[in-house]
Amino acid sequence: MNALMKNIKCRAAALAIPAVVLAGCGGHSSSNTSTPPPGVPAISNLRLAYAAGTCTLAGQPGRPLTETVQYADSDGDVEGGTLETTAIFHPSGQSVDVNFILPSNSATISGTTDGSITAFACVVFNGNTSLGLSVVLLDKAGHSSNILSAALNAEVPRALGSHEMGPAGLEALRP
Repeated sequence: MNALMKNIKCRAAALAIPAVVLAGCGGHSSSNTSTPPPGVPAISNLRLAYAAGTCTLAGQPGRPLTETVQYADSDGDVEGGTLETTAIFHPSGQSVDVNFILPSNSATISGTTDGSITAFACVVFNGNTSLGLSVVLLDKAGHSSNILSAALNAEVPRALGSHEMGPAGLEALRP
């Protein structure tokens, strides 16, 4: 079980992060967090946006997606950590976990003790109309940040009578 799922279970009772659903091409959520203990990262301002072009996931056509968060980490060991992402597709309820290694071909970092992280993914809805996405930053020492969540609608609504087949998916893009 990845750290995100452990954190969700441990913090579920105390966690109340509103997700913002946009009617078009992206999602955004931010969290008011108190200052974390020294060495523990904090993330804020989760932004989701479709990128130009197309991608393929398990033979299915998809859309490139960027997820960007701001971070602060007093001991500066975000490099070597991971941005753990869980997507839950709606209405199917299918859940997909993607861990972005920092940095990598599919995730970039700016700054050392604060900056931004941008992860690049391919998303396939396959009949689903939206997804809820949750992220947590795990630094190199294994310290876990707060959790942020946002929602994203499928860019083009599914046509009535369409017969999209196969599971929905999210995976890291490797340019």
